[in-house]
Amino acid sequence: MEKQVRIYNLDINYNVIHRDIKFPRLEFRTGKLCLILPKNYTEYDNLIEKHHDWIYNKMTFVNETVNKSTEKIVQTEKTVDELKELIYDYVKKISKKHKIHPQENLFQEHEIKMGKL
Repeated sequence: MEKQVRIYNLDINYNVIHRDIKFPRLEFRTGKLCLILPKNYTEYDNLIEKHHDWIYNKMTFVNETVNKSTEKIVQTEKTVDELKELIYDYVKKISKKHKIHPQENLFQEHEIKMGKL
């Protein structure tokens, strides 16, 4: 059952899940708060009040991370050769920085065996 609580300036939706456990816990799953509670536990309002700072901080962190991730653009139109060239450049830069020399053969062709057990 989904419920809602207001902490500072955030309206936070949360689910209450009762399980056969000894101690209650708070979890964030895919950006939503889940209260995992023992079967006979009914005072979840006190639990939320006790941990309201942690919930607020975690929720603001999740929201900021989601906002930052939506601003990033992922390019998927690269060919295999372009990808290899990009990786070679990174390897060259890192090996120069750390003064190491990796093996020549970075890429190996593998046979794909689908559905074979």
